[in-house]
Amino acid sequence: MIPAADITNVTSPLAAETTPVSPTLGSAAAANALTQNAPSILTQMAVGRLLQVQVLTQLKDGSYIVGVDDTALRMSLPEGTAVGSRLQMTLLGDSPRPTFLLESQTDNHAASLSTAGKIISNVLQAAQQSSAPSTLIGKTPILPGPLPDSGKIATAMQDSVEFSGLFYESHVTQWASGERPLSDLLREPQMQNNASAPAANTAGAARQSGSATSQGVILQRPGTNEAELARLIEDARTSADAHSAVGQAFTNLLTSAKGLPQEVDTVVKPTLLTPDDAQTIHLQLNSLEQNRYVWQGELWPGQKMEWEIEEDGSNNAHANAEDGDQTAWHSTVRFQLPSLGKISAIIHLSGGHVQVRLATDSASTASRLQARGKELADALDGAGSPLDSLLIQQDGSA
Repeated sequence: MIPAADITNVTSPLAAETTPVSPTLGSAAAANALTQNAPSILTQMAVGRLLQVQVLTQLKDGSYIVGVDDTALRMSLPEGTAVGSRLQMTLLGDSPRPTFLLESQTDNHAASLSTAGKIISNVLQAAQQSSAPSTLIGKTPILPGPLPDSGKIATAMQDSVEFSGLFYESHVTQWASGERPLSDLLREPQMQNNASAPAANTAGAARQSGSATSQGVILQRPGTNEAELARLIEDARTSADAHSAVGQAFTNLLTSAKGLPQEVDTVVKPTLLTPDDAQTIHLQLNSLEQNRYVWQGELWPGQKMEWEIEEDGSNNAHANAEDGDQTAWHSTVRFQLPSLGKISAIIHLSGGHVQVRLATDSASTASRLQARGKELADALDGAGSPLDSLLIQQDGSA
């Protein structure tokens, strides 16, 4: 770590060989002094060494000047990095430019979100910008084809939501406590998608192919010539708070340094968050907020289905206390069937009792459903969910 009080007393062994940047120097003279080239202390450092780096200032072009030992470096850092932060960085290599891997932030003078908080914030912003759907989209049909066994259809529909990834974290908790087998977790998308960071063999190859390495992603620095960089640094020096420890450290490091701060590349570790992961997190947050889940896809190839499951908070207080279940649910399923046409089934479940409303846009279909209503009531009763009411009607908005 680089205590600010110590930095102010550090004198570079090269300082005697050059003209210091005096606070009274004009911009042109400062540019002259800063653009002198000098060997870097980084050439003496071992690759793999963990370094403590202090963020000294942010230039107007968005890049940062940081200090390590008595050396000033110019690099890009993640958005929101605060001046005064102390970072842990590992030297990955020194050719063609020194490259550092950002390990962690050890302290920060500004309030910051946790890593999880930043990920959630980024997901919400990205979802908002891309108008991400709040519907779970089934990528494959739930069943390979129509089945005569309604119990198997119901189980398959339940599994399509249960193992959609929306409840992954709670399933992991249940697995850890012995309540759920590992085989269940292996059915989750999060376990099936072995997300990995884009990889390249070297940092040099990454600069040519799109800023990805096996360690992470290279942050791109603004392209700035030496004269312009010198002016940016002089502007930062004149506006630095001379009474703050960081401002003093920055000014003194410029005074002791020879030449412009060394250009280095910064690699940040990937979050391993794929677009599918981001979409799942967005759906999880949306579902938690609304207590509502919407699935769209194919029940079997060619048979489209939309399914909504929603907790009915308004009726929870009136749930059947004798059954010990205070949760009431609405479930709506919509089909376009080959012979019956468009049908929606609205099912209300509370305390083990069921109320069903079937709607169709066809009068003939409504009559056919009414003729089979007793069979539905008997089936539900046999399954342990007595049917309290059944309403079948023609409805153009079904």
